[in-house]
Amino acid sequence: MDPSSCAAVLLAAGPGTRFDGPIPKLRAEIGGIPVLGLSIDAALKSGIGRVYVVTGAVAVGDLIPDGVTEIPADRWQDGQAASLQAALSEISNTDVSSVVVGLGDMPRVSAEAWQAVSRTEGELVVSTYHGRRRPPVKIARSLWAELPKVGDAVGRSLFGSRAASLVEVPVSGDDGDIDVVGDLHR
Repeated sequence: MDPSSCAAVLLAAGPGTRFDGPIPKLRAEIGGIPVLGLSIDAALKSGIGRVYVVTGAVAVGDLIPDGVTEIPADRWQDGQAASLQAALSEISNTDVSSVVVGLGDMPRVSAEAWQAVSRTEGELVVSTYHGRRRPPVKIARSLWAELPKVGDAVGRSLFGSRAASLVEVPVSGDDGDIDVVGDLHR
């Protein structure tokens, strides 16, 4: 598959209600850089292609650099699936044949992990950290109609129904997400 036909999609629309800090978690900083900024940077450095950030509950447009497309998710309250649907609706009019989906609150996922998933052949590709399936996940256009419209089980919804075509890619690094202030210092 031509890597140029892939796009990176970062889901960053949720309210982050478990985060107990004084500012929204996507704006919280690690080493002086906002969590969302670190996540976007890894997607950009991977060289996948176009990068999209799905936004909603928290205004983060000022954190999105030039060349990255912001996609507002009007139904962000319906979960990550609704946010991904907003992205797919926008992307469906392009030549993109697959999306590599990651989370805006996973700032330590490396560019190499994004790249490994994007370059691995298959309709459904997931990164694994020490045997544990975690984002990013590549989903081919041929599977987009099978994705749920609501809830937070985006790629996982296909792992069972498409088990025969699921490809796991072992990657190194940190797959932790930011849920509470303590996660920033881990």
